Amino acid sequence: MGQQYRHDNHSVSLINYHFVWIPKRRKKVLTGKIERRLRDIIYQKASELECVVIALEIDIDHVHLFIGCSPKIAPYQIAHRIKGASSRILRQEFPELLTLPSLWTRSYFVSTAGNVSRETIKSISQTTPKNNIFRQLKLPSGLIPRINDGGLRLPAHSCQNRIQYQCEYQPTDELCHRA
Repeated sequence: MGQQYRHDNHSVSLINYHFVWIPKRRKKVLTGKIERRLRDIIYQKASELECVVIALEIDIDHVHLFIGCSPKIAPYQIAHRIKGASSRILRQEFPELLTLPSLWTRSYFVSTAGNVSRETIKSISQTTPKNNIFRQLKLPSGLIPRINDGGLRLPAHSCQNRIQYQCEYQPTDELCHRA
């Protein structure tokens, strides 16, 4: 079956977000018990926010989260609440994380991905090796962040009227120039 729409009293919606964020200084700390606990915290916090985790991939130095949410909550609120709660809880439970000034960087990447069905992501996640799920979705190249030593970076484009964002999606040239 196709995507499941969210029905509220006065709206019907289908909003899916793809988030990516990294630990401070790109430290490779998301392993073993910390990874398992982070996974639990993200699912718990998503449930509290009335969101559905569609796919979650945790690598040793970054997190990919594909989540379906209500239109009542903004993407920055989702990122802030999940990153804030997970940082607080993990630093309380794992003292080795206290050596970092904070667990997460302040930046994150987010893009809308409503045109990708949940079934597609689930089928890819079951047949694709870890950390390759989001590459297999065949999203436009501007929606897939490059993760390097300098943090999250998106492909640049030549639009001169764009606003500079550190880690948010910048539209392609054809979207910048209105007819």
